[in-house]
Amino acid sequence: MIPIASASTTAAGRRFPLSQVARVETRLEEPLIKRYNRRIALNVRGDTAPGVQPDTAAAALDALLQAIRAALPPGYTIDISGTPEENAKANAAIGALGPVTLIAMLSQS
Repeated sequence: MIPIASASTTAAGRRFPLSQVARVETRLEEPLIKRYNRRIALNVRGDTAPGVQPDTAAAALDALLQAIRAALPPGYTIDISGTPEENAKANAAIGALGPVTLIAMLSQS
């Protein structure tokens, strides 16, 4: 049993069998130590519900993870990657180059 918070529970949450919210599979894989940004990493993957955008799901998940992050021991982190991370990088690049592009366009007129 793991604590799962939902809209109908208290702030402390209720316990549900993991099988009610996920399908758990045991797989054999190559004995590799996976790393992300040179740190040992564990990947958890999932799909969004139909009609839910990845950024919306990631923002909701990020809010739920705040309490867990606060309780982690030093040196441990929980990060969201994938589509939301790539979108943030792209938006940062657009934000950095946007003013330069605008100036270049206006100077051509």
